[in-house]
Amino acid sequence: MSACGDGSDAGSAILSPIARAAMLGENLMVRVMIDTNDAAKSGTNCTDLGADWASCARGKLILENVGGRSLVAGERVEVPFVGEYWYQRYNDLLPRAYVVADGSATPAILAHNDTDDETRYVDRIPPVKGTMPQRLPRRQRKCSAPARKLHCRRRNRLPRAPCRGVA
Repeated sequence: MSACGDGSDAGSAILSPIARAAMLGENLMVRVMIDTNDAAKSGTNCTDLGADWASCARGKLILENVGGRSLVAGERVEVPFVGEYWYQRYNDLLPRAYVVADGSATPAILAHNDTDDETRYVDRIPPVKGTMPQRLPRRQRKCSAPARKLHCRRRNRLPRAPCRGVA
């Protein structure tokens, strides 16, 4: 979001990192939209990204301001992502996204996502057609041990993935 600390509201500029995260947590909402559960078939090189079984999904995280100071009300940011494996059910996506501000170690859960009702934060999951995406034959797969994944992220200059949430 363009105004996450851009100084457009003088009051937000003096907030501590914890208070800024709390303010963002009250005003931001994240939604997930899965475009495809078989991203390899549509051009994503899941093997080079280090995905287990060379299987990955592609979608968007949609971050929206639902109100609040220092942010433009209604502003949306869509962030494309590639996720390992696939998403069959709404509960395959973790609840309670969170935000941190200015490097603070204290996260704030996004209030609009603090729920076990997946329909409040998942927009779309493609229908499952037949079986799940095909796994590559063993000779075409690369080992996807943690060290291999780290190597792939560094080689492709990918950011370290958070365990869950928006950080």
